[in-house]
Amino acid sequence: EQYPMDLACFFQDRPKEAALYAALYEAMDAAFPQAQVKIQKTQISFYQRHLFAAVSLPIRRRKDWPAHCIVLTPDQIDAQLLAWLQEACAFALAKRPKRA
Repeated sequence: EQYPMDLACFFQDRPKEAALYAALYEAMDAAFPQAQVKIQKTQISFYQRHLFAAVSLPIRRRKDWPAHCIVLTPDQIDAQLLAWLQEACAFALAKRPKRA
Protein backbone atom coordinates (compact mmCIF):
# COMPACT_ATOMS: atom_id res chain seq x y z
CA GLU A 1 0.00 0.00 0.00
CA GLN A 2 1.34 3.39 -0.97
CA TYR A 3 0.62 6.73 0.65
CA PRO A 4 0.76 9.53 -1.95
CA MET A 5 1.52 12.28 0.56
CA ASP A 6 4.43 10.32 2.06
CA LEU A 7 5.76 9.64 -1.44
CA ALA A 8 5.39 13.30 -2.36
CA CYS A 9 7.43 14.28 0.70
CA PHE A 10 10.07 11.61 0.08
CA PHE A 11 10.55 12.64 -3.56
CA GLN A 12 10.04 16.39 -3.05
CA ASP A 13 11.68 18.29 -5.92
CA ARG A 14 12.91 15.01 -7.46
CA PRO A 15 10.49 14.13 -10.29
CA LYS A 16 13.01 11.93 -12.12
CA GLU A 17 13.59 9.79 -9.03
CA ALA A 18 9.84 9.67 -8.33
CA ALA A 19 9.17 8.36 -11.84
CA LEU A 20 11.95 5.80 -11.50
CA TYR A 21 10.51 4.65 -8.17
CA ALA A 22 7.04 4.34 -9.73
CA ALA A 23 8.48 1.96 -12.34
CA LEU A 24 10.30 -0.02 -9.64
CA TYR A 25 7.21 -0.15 -7.43
CA GLU A 26 5.12 -1.47 -10.32
CA ALA A 27 7.64 -4.28 -10.91
CA MET A 28 7.94 -5.01 -7.18
CA ASP A 29 4.17 -5.07 -6.70
CA ALA A 30 3.81 -7.57 -9.54
CA ALA A 31 6.66 -9.76 -8.27
CA PHE A 32 5.92 -9.48 -4.54
CA PRO A 33 2.18 -8.76 -4.12
CA GLN A 34 2.29 -9.70 -0.41
CA ALA A 35 5.14 -7.32 0.42
CA GLN A 36 4.49 -4.47 2.80
CA VAL A 37 5.94 -1.05 2.04
CA LYS A 38 7.04 1.39 4.71
CA ILE A 39 7.96 4.94 3.73
CA GLN A 40 10.45 6.43 6.14
CA LYS A 41 12.48 9.63 6.27
CA THR A 42 15.56 8.23 4.49
CA GLN A 43 14.32 5.11 2.70
CA ILE A 44 11.33 3.18 1.42
CA SER A 45 11.44 -0.36 2.79
CA PHE A 46 9.92 -3.56 1.42
CA TYR A 47 9.09 -6.32 3.89
CA GLN A 48 8.11 -9.99 3.70
CA ARG A 49 8.26 -10.85 7.41
CA HIS A 50 11.69 -9.14 7.37
CA LEU A 51 13.19 -6.30 5.35
CA PHE A 52 14.38 -7.55 1.96
CA ALA A 53 14.76 -4.40 -0.14
CA ALA A 54 15.03 -0.67 0.34
CA VAL A 55 15.00 2.39 -1.88
CA SER A 56 16.93 5.49 -0.94
CA LEU A 57 17.96 8.67 -2.64
CA PRO A 58 21.64 9.09 -3.54
CA ILE A 59 22.33 11.67 -0.87
CA ARG A 60 25.11 10.05 1.13
CA ARG A 61 27.03 6.80 1.20
CA ARG A 62 26.56 4.25 3.94
CA LYS A 63 29.27 1.74 4.68
CA ASP A 64 27.03 -0.77 6.43
CA TRP A 65 24.83 -1.75 3.48
CA PRO A 66 25.14 -5.47 2.83
CA ALA A 67 24.55 -4.98 -0.90
CA HIS A 68 23.16 -2.25 -3.08
CA CYS A 69 22.46 -1.43 -6.71
CA ILE A 70 22.27 1.98 -8.24
CA VAL A 71 19.35 2.19 -10.66
CA LEU A 72 19.42 5.23 -12.91
CA THR A 73 16.95 4.37 -15.68
CA PRO A 74 13.74 2.30 -15.91
CA ASP A 75 15.38 -0.20 -18.28
CA GLN A 76 17.69 -1.21 -15.42
CA ILE A 77 14.64 -2.59 -13.62
CA ASP A 78 15.09 -5.85 -15.47
CA ALA A 79 14.95 -9.61 -14.97
CA GLN A 80 18.40 -9.68 -13.34
CA LEU A 81 17.48 -7.04 -10.75
CA LEU A 82 14.18 -8.79 -10.01
CA ALA A 83 16.01 -12.12 -9.64
CA TRP A 84 18.33 -10.55 -7.04
CA LEU A 85 15.31 -9.13 -5.25
CA GLN A 86 13.63 -12.56 -5.38
CA GLU A 87 16.70 -14.07 -3.71
CA ALA A 88 16.64 -11.36 -1.04
CA CYS A 89 12.93 -11.95 -0.45
CA ALA A 90 13.42 -15.72 -0.15
CA PHE A 91 16.23 -15.13 2.35
CA ALA A 92 14.02 -12.79 4.39
CA LEU A 93 11.20 -15.33 4.43
CA ALA A 94 13.57 -18.11 5.53
CA LYS A 95 14.90 -16.13 8.50
CA ARG A 96 13.65 -17.29 11.85
CA PRO A 97 11.55 -14.85 13.86
CA LYS A 98 13.39 -13.03 16.65
CA ARG A 99 12.93 -14.54 20.07
CA ALA A 100 11.47 -12.38 22.78
